[in-house]
Amino acid sequence: MEKTNTTYTPIGNLIHSLPEIERKRNGFLKAMFGSKYSLTYRPTGAVIKPHTETYGAELAEEIQHIVCTGITDDMPDLTPHANGNVMIQAYISHDGRFCAMQALRFLDFEYSPVTEPHVYTGDKAQDIVCKLTGRA
Repeated sequence: MEKTNTTYTPIGNLIHSLPEIERKRNGFLKAMFGSKYSLTYRPTGAVIKPHTETYGAELAEEIQHIVCTGITDDMPDLTPHANGNVMIQAYISHDGRFCAMQALRFLDFEYSPVTEPHVYTGDKAQDIVCKLTGRA
């Protein structure tokens, strides 16, 4: 994954603009101790939570391939690395039927997007969620 002059849309901006995502304002206590809004995947009613993992540079090509194609077959196990320089930012529904994700790389003292955000739903999303979260 090479850094290019292309500016990619951050996944946080995309997730709030998708029609299948409902954004609800949280109550006073949740807003005080957490976030002001919660996200729900409308087709299933499942709550969506952010998920971030960092990985070592040796998995950079595999991470980019998974994010861009959604194909997880024949991929090595993704073992998170505490201080990795490759990151996946994802929004995953509780039921695993929705996944929006983007690959980032640590360059110039910050994580910068190296792929466009991609959205997957249904069975493809479940395969990706299982790979990212280590679920069987």
